[in-house]
Amino acid sequence: MEFFLSVLETEEDRGKFTNLYTYYESAMYNVAFSILRDRYLAEDAVHEALLKIINYIPDISDIQCHKTRALIVIIIKSAAIDIYRKRDKQYTNEKPELPVEADTGKLPLDHIIDDESFNELKMKLCKLNKEYMEIIMLKHLYDLSNNEIADVLCISCDAVRQRLSRAKKAIKKVIEEENK
Repeated sequence: MEFFLSVLETEEDRGKFTNLYTYYESAMYNVAFSILRDRYLAEDAVHEALLKIINYIPDISDIQCHKTRALIVIIIKSAAIDIYRKRDKQYTNEKPELPVEADTGKLPLDHIIDDESFNELKMKLCKLNKEYMEIIMLKHLYDLSNNEIADVLCISCDAVRQRLSRAKKAIKKVIEEENK
């Protein structure tokens, strides 16, 4: 924890990071563990995610805000999937499938965005696949640049542009279908 705090410049940012860590530590671990199914790899994913989250500390105004939770979930999922892929490349003989989340009828986004003002947006986003939903949230909800999104999702800028283009087409299609 001291390493993470030493990277931050102001006492306010250190306090914010400490509160964020305390508030989301178990949730981050649970998300990572659900993907990796390994205690130590899940802890590694949490640490990698925390390194990325440090870059966004000055932009976070409310730690318990749904936008903050969504950002953290996206970052930890990306870190865990990245570790999963690296591990999968090391063990080419064994090809376990990425664990599928239990279908509870609700998407993880339902637990992240609960404000009434987001219900209509939620309904449209839930009709998209998770990949498109995440990239739209990062771009338009967090106002991240394509380079920042590429860093968060561990993909190239070209892939970000392509996913954004496909996501916009998918949203347009959803809106057109609703207007029929």
